[in-house]
Amino acid sequence: MSSVNRYIDIDLRVRILQESFKMKPAYESYKNLCKDIGDTRLTFENFEFWFYGFTNKQFYLDYVPSSEPDSRTLNDLPHDIVLKVLGYIDKSDRSNVRKVSTYFKSIIDELCPSYEEIKVTLRHCFISVKYDELCEEYRKTDTGCTTVINGKDSIVEGDYLTVFMDNFAAAIQNKELDLKKLLIDAQPRSEEKPLDPIDFERFTRLMRTLKKPNNHQPLNIQVLHLIGMKLDVSCHIMSLAKPGLLNTIAIWSSYKTDNYESIYKKMMGMEQWRQAMALSFLGHEDSPAGDLAHAQQFQLGRSKMSPAEIIQLRERLLEHKTFHYCEIKFPPSYDYTEIKTALRGRHNNNDKGYFKIPNSHQCLEFSFINDPSSLRIRRINFILP
Repeated sequence: MSSVNRYIDIDLRVRILQESFKMKPAYESYKNLCKDIGDTRLTFENFEFWFYGFTNKQFYLDYVPSSEPDSRTLNDLPHDIVLKVLGYIDKSDRSNVRKVSTYFKSIIDELCPSYEEIKVTLRHCFISVKYDELCEEYRKTDTGCTTVINGKDSIVEGDYLTVFMDNFAAAIQNKELDLKKLLIDAQPRSEEKPLDPIDFERFTRLMRTLKKPNNHQPLNIQVLHLIGMKLDVSCHIMSLAKPGLLNTIAIWSSYKTDNYESIYKKMMGMEQWRQAMALSFLGHEDSPAGDLAHAQQFQLGRSKMSPAEIIQLRERLLEHKTFHYCEIKFPPSYDYTEIKTALRGRHNNNDKGYFKIPNSHQCLEFSFINDPSSLRIRRINFILP
């Protein structure tokens, strides 16, 4: 390393300094710079030397490097070697290493593993995250927070939600992320202590800050399940996912806000929602069934349903060539009399009705369930008399 000429023109130093401000990994920053200046003016080794000098605030633009440094640090090692060394650190300890410096942050983010399932659970003064089999817990204390990461207890300075968010955002923004399922649950069960309203608002604001990776590509998420979130936050998280790949969306018990209707309308037009094959929207008893009926299967809650609505839904589903199944949940002991009467025909019995699908050997089966109250509609192979 001592034989490498570290002296480069001031304009190149300025360009490297600008790249260091973008908080991207070194090699990605180098390739980005080479797009403008070509790949012959500056070697990666020289770029890396100045890049980490700037990010660690060790160098100024007029810094004069020595050809024989008296001491050497991780900065002096080739990038691939540093990656290999830090790769041996246990995953549960990487969040602490990430806080050491900007250099370590960029390295750890490159090493960030890609999980198949992430589950976030917010409860009173407590939040837990499960990354596949790796469990993390963050608990609020009078002086800061305590963490339990993969069975290791720690006392950490700072707010428990902020500490959680730093680690969670790093996992979500991993460019290699390929999630089968992301679940965020912010709704305590009836037997649990209610959320602290101030903490919930802060959690909401933090969730609104989630971003796509540095390459601005949408997240690879197949299933998104959001419980007890504000609807605008649900929309924001949904917007980060890749349309088409996101095939299942479940939004349960979102809080209503003053601009709920406009947010709801926006959600109905999002490509992620329109392209999903399975939709579930519960806790909003006034949502039209038609807003979900484009999916192959869907689930929604209604306080009631008029005969005209059920007939309109039936006609739409009879024309829906890929429809498979839906469930409409009603309040307990719901009276089906009006919609049963509207659906009555020669292919009905008391609890089920059958309607032939045009130009098909299949039909729609309407089943009225009493405990709990729900109407289930499915496409089946059945020869009607």
